Amino acid sequence: MYYIFVSLGVLIVLTAASHYLLAANKKKALVKGWVSYQDLDGTGTPYTNKALGLKVKPDAIDSGKVIEYKSGDGSRGPREGDLLQLGGIMLATGLEEAELRYSNRNYQVKNSNDLRNKVVDVIQKMRYHLATRTLPHGKPTPDKCKKCLFTADCPDAASHVSAG
Repeated sequence: MYYIFVSLGVLIVLTAASHYLLAANKKKALVKGWVSYQDLDGTGTPYTNKALGLKVKPDAIDSGKVIEYKSGDGSRGPREGDLLQLGGIMLATGLEEAELRYSNRNYQVKNSNDLRNKVVDVIQKMRYHLATRTLPHGKPTPDKCKKCLFTADCPDAASHVSAG
C-alpha cells in the first residue's frame, strides 16, 4: 500500500513539473498553444536526422507545429532560404506543419515532396562542394558586387562589375 502512495506522489510531482515546464516554454515562445519545445533562450536540445546528417534547433514547437521567428519583412512572401530551413527542421523533427513568423506577416507551411526534395538537393550540393573543395556559384548582382569585399577574387563577379 505504501508503494502505491509513493508512486502516486511521484506521478503528481512529475505531472506538476511537466505542466510547469510547458507553461514556462509557452511564455518564452509567446504562443497560445502547448509549447513542447523552445530554443529562444538557447537551451533547446537539437533534433537530428542521421540519415541526412541534419541537426536542427527550431525556435519553438507549438501544438505539433514548428514555429520560426524572423526579424525581417515578410510582405513579399516567405524567403526561399527560410522555407528550406523549415523543410530541414520538419525532416529532422518528423512534423508536417510549420509557421514562419516575420515581423509583419505570418505564413503557414506544410511539408511536401517538393520541399523535401529541395532540402535533400541542397544537402547533396553542400556535400559535393565539401568533398571536392570547390565553391558553389553565387548569385551576383551589380549592387551586391559593388558592396562585396571579395569582388576582386570572385569569378562570378567579373561580368557584373564594370572596369573603371
